[in-house]
Amino acid sequence: MKIGCMIWRIGDILDFYEQIEWIRENGFQEVSFWTIPGTAGAWQGFGAEEATQEDTAKLKDALTGIPEVDLHAGFPLDSRDENSRKATMQKLKSTFELAKAVDASVMTIHPDPMTAEFSGAFRHRAMTDSLIQLNEMAEQSHVLVGIETERE
Repeated sequence: MKIGCMIWRIGDILDFYEQIEWIRENGFQEVSFWTIPGTAGAWQGFGAEEATQEDTAKLKDALTGIPEVDLHAGFPLDSRDENSRKATMQKLKSTFELAKAVDASVMTIHPDPMTAEFSGAFRHRAMTDSLIQLNEMAEQSHVLVGIETERE
């Protein structure tokens, strides 16, 4: 069994890279983190969309020796607006590129919560289209995708 730790907030708030080192020093075999920057002083992630090649190389180096990496991405896969959904899928490409660059094995996607006012045929079609695209990106990146759903 592997035991992992999510970079979120350790203590008052350690720097993102200090958290990775803390995770390594404390024997965890997996590290998880959000692929959006976070909120200063509250929680931290890694901004996949804004990351330079140098940022990605620094992250890959920091993760060396940690057996498993799990990325978390919060995007509305089933947006009420088709243009927004397509933009979301485009943003996910940078997250999959990051996953490939750091040898992540899992990407957990957090779609918008299901609500009573947003359900039915349109939502089903939007989610289906998104999942087909996710599957293609996952295959190209060699990353397993998990969907973490919730209801309001």
